[in-house]
Amino acid sequence: MEYLEFVKTVESKIKERAGEGYTVRVNQVVKNNEVYLDGLVILKEESKISPNIYLNGYYEQYLKGKTVEEVVLEIWEIYEASFHSEVIKEFDLPLDLDSQKDKIIFRLVHYERNKERLKGIPHLRFLDLAITFHCLVSRGELGVSTLTITNIIKQKWKISLNELMRYAVKNTQQLFPVSIRRMEEVIFDIMQSELISLAGESPEEESDSYACQVHELIQEILEMKRVPEPYGMYVMSNLSGVNGAASLLYEEVLQEFACSIQSNLYILPSSIHEIIIIPYSNALNVQQLKSMVKEVNQTQVPREDILSDRVYIYSYQEHSFQIM
Repeated sequence: MEYLEFVKTVESKIKERAGEGYTVRVNQVVKNNEVYLDGLVILKEESKISPNIYLNGYYEQYLKGKTVEEVVLEIWEIYEASFHSEVIKEFDLPLDLDSQKDKIIFRLVHYERNKERLKGIPHLRFLDLAITFHCLVSRGELGVSTLTITNIIKQKWKISLNELMRYAVKNTQQLFPVSIRRMEEVIFDIMQSELISLAGESPEEESDSYACQVHELIQEILEMKRVPEPYGMYVMSNLSGVNGAASLLYEEVLQEFACSIQSNLYILPSSIHEIIIIPYSNALNVQQLKSMVKEVNQTQVPREDILSDRVYIYSYQEHSFQIM
C-alpha cells in the first residue's frame, strides 16, 4: 500500500470506529526546517482541542509488518489516553498577555530553512538563525509542550518584538537552566545508560557486577581517548535537553565560561537541542570543523532537528558572535 492510500485507509477506519458525534480529519503540519507531517485529529463534538497523531511514523511501522488494524487500535488508545492527559487540558489555556508573560520563552531555528513558516510568526534574526517565541504549556515526564506565538497573538497582545525578547530572555534562562558538560562525560553517560540497560536483562544477581565492570571499562576507554585540555569539547544545552541550542543566547553564561578558560570559542551547532563548544586554537582547522558539522547534519541528525551547517566563533573580549 502506498503512503497516501495508507493515510486515507487509516482515516476511514478511525471514522468508522469513532462513529457519530466525532470529526476525524488529517491536517498537514509544518515542523522545523519545512518538514511536513500528516497529523490525524479526532475531535469530539463538545471538545475544543485534541492531539495531532502523526501518521508518517506509523507508515514506516506498517512497511515493517505492522497491520493497519494494529495501527488504528494504537491511535485510538492514544486518543482516549489524551483525555486523562494534563498536557491536553493545559492547552486549553487563557491567551491574554498577563497570564502568559511569565511563560514566554525563545527557541532557535535556521532562518532560510524556515522562511515560509517565519512569515506567520514574530521572530528576530541572529547570525544565520531566527529567534522564535513560544508559551510554555507544560513540562514533565512526557516532555516539553509549548504553543508558538503567532503574528495574530502578537497583534492581540499589542506587544513589540523587543518586549517579547525581554520577557523571553528573563524566562528562558530561568525555566530552562543551562548545562555545560565535557563531551566525554556526555558520551560516557549515553554508553553507560545503554549498557546498564542491557545488564538489566541479565539475572538480577549478576547485573550489579556487570554494571560495575561496564563502568570501569568505559572509564578506561575515555581516559585513553581524552582530548588534551586546550582542545577539549563541551556540550551546551539546557537541563531538559530539549531545544537546548537556545542556550547560545544566554550571553552572560557563555561569557563567564569563555572568561573562565580565557579563550574565544568555536561554536558548532550540533542540533536544535544542543551546541558544541571548542576553545579557540590556531591548531584547529576551521574548514574541517565546517565539514564535520555538515557531514553530521547529513548523516546523523533528523532533518527537523538540524540547526545550521555553519560554524560560529564567540569573542569574549568583544562579546560578539561571528559566522566563520
